[in-house]
Amino acid sequence: MIKRVSVFVIAMMPTLAFAAAKSFAELAAWLVTIINMVIAVMITGAVVLYFAGALRKMGNISHDHKEMNEYLMWGAFAIFIMISIWGIVTLIKNSITL
Repeated sequence: MIKRVSVFVIAMMPTLAFAAAKSFAELAAWLVTIINMVIAVMITGAVVLYFAGALRKMGNISHDHKEMNEYLMWGAFAIFIMISIWGIVTLIKNSITL
């Protein structure tokens, strides 16, 4: 596994050298783009896990309905908070001009 990663990194070095940022603003924009992609993947994963857990809980009828309702409520609340924080950070980023 380490050998494969090493070969990949060595093969990608010319690409990384040509993709180097020319200024700090360009580097910051590149980092923000990567962070936004990671956050989007994490939120997508959270939504998928939420629905998978909800379907699993609904499939098991012997569970207490109060427990299932709490699970669904807290899962939806967590996803809402994640998306809200992402939106607030984007709003602040767009408000500040550099």
